[in-house]
Amino acid sequence: MKSIICLSIVFITAVLSAKIIQYQAEREYPTASYSFVPVHKTPVVQPENQESLDSEIKRLSKKYEVDENLVREIGKCESELYPEAVHENKRQRMVGYDENKEPIYESYVWSRDFGFLQVNDFYHEADMYAIGLDIHNWKESLEYGVLLLSRDGTRHWEASQFCWGN
Repeated sequence: MKSIICLSIVFITAVLSAKIIQYQAEREYPTASYSFVPVHKTPVVQPENQESLDSEIKRLSKKYEVDENLVREIGKCESELYPEAVHENKRQRMVGYDENKEPIYESYVWSRDFGFLQVNDFYHEADMYAIGLDIHNWKESLEYGVLLLSRDGTRHWEASQFCWGN
């Protein structure tokens, strides 16, 4: 019982900390760059890995009662069907002025999206950790993405809906 209470407190603390950091970052640095294309262009899954990806999509779609074709369409748009895709989300911050008194900006990575469904570490890594999933493992990232689809619908993938929603 004590361990469940301790885990609950750790989880709540992690979620609240992430929300506070998010709020502060958005207040201080409102300029953000959002994209749904992986940071590196990687070929479509190699044939020897395709069977594993297909079976995971089928298994998880059935487990979480999500349309298998929807998972594939979102994955096609988000990661170009590559289960280990990583995308860096960047923001800009002002770091000073040049000799003409024009602001100088630099970009920095504030979060990353992982896997077939591009699960964001800033928003979801603590939740994944709390239920025993690792965002860096493509199968576990896929499972969490399918769980999100089951629980929240497609709201986490609205930015790429023009691609998969047709």
